[in-house]
Amino acid sequence: MAAQLSPVFIYSERYTFVLPPGYGNVHLFDGEKFQRALAVLEERGVSLQGRVIEPVEVTREQLELVHESGYLDSLTSPAVIANILEVEALAQAPFETLDELALTPMRLASGGTIQAVRAAFDSGVAVNLSGGYHHAKRSKGEGFCVYSDIAVAIEVAREERRLERVMVVDLDVHQGNGVEAIYQGDPGVEVFDMYNFQIYPMGDADARGGIRWDHPLPGGIDGPEYVERLRAHLPAAVEEFQPELIFYNAGTDIFAGDPLGDLQVDEAHVLERDRFVIEAAVSRGIPVAMVPSGGYTDDSHRLLANALEHIAGLA
Repeated sequence: MAAQLSPVFIYSERYTFVLPPGYGNVHLFDGEKFQRALAVLEERGVSLQGRVIEPVEVTREQLELVHESGYLDSLTSPAVIANILEVEALAQAPFETLDELALTPMRLASGGTIQAVRAAFDSGVAVNLSGGYHHAKRSKGEGFCVYSDIAVAIEVAREERRLERVMVVDLDVHQGNGVEAIYQGDPGVEVFDMYNFQIYPMGDADARGGIRWDHPLPGGIDGPEYVERLRAHLPAAVEEFQPELIFYNAGTDIFAGDPLGDLQVDEAHVLERDRFVIEAAVSRGIPVAMVPSGGYTDDSHRLLANALEHIAGLA
């Protein structure tokens, strides 16, 4: 852990993903939220100058630390990609177009997540402005998640740092079933997941075996109750496991009005959640790597900007 906090941010203009005209939107997800969040910071007078790292695209070798080679080979099929991204019309798009406009930004984001872990050990806190594709499993992608960037980053870190204990704190509104399936039975990676069990992936029963601290929520919970539950359970989990790294999956789809989340957490409590998780790591001298994951309202970029502003002020 760095003696003094010096938060680092990983970002590329190439994180933006768009679809060709005529193919519709990508699953309600704002493929431009990364630079929109930075624009909000600029409007607020918050400078990240000198603290932004340009990511390097993940390699096939790194992806194969987690994903089966047959699955990676299948990603040359537009039909397979369309199914993962949940946009049926994409099955008719040329592979080269999908690779350039969708898969390449996701591979770059996966490389950024690897770099966020590396940076966290030196800076204390590192944020990749993209990533958090927590539904992808070893042999399949689903739920808009092609590559399991969190798992890939953990495996690269294990190779480079020989980590023994990584804690994934997944507070995206959806159960992180991909990461949980990958690490089920692996005592070196344990998951704390607080999610709406009444929505996709509907309490994936098989993957739930990979959750050590399992906190399913019913729809409709508001901000105060959400944060109260988090405060009641997260510190004890961190103390119990004593991780060498906390991986924070900070989906903003818990926000009230999110069409895919069905929770009622207001903006102030989304930020309180983020501050609490970061403090839970920082106060114990544990490096933390954060990824933004899901969020499907036009407010998602601002919610991300709020967290970035707080983290930038920790230096």
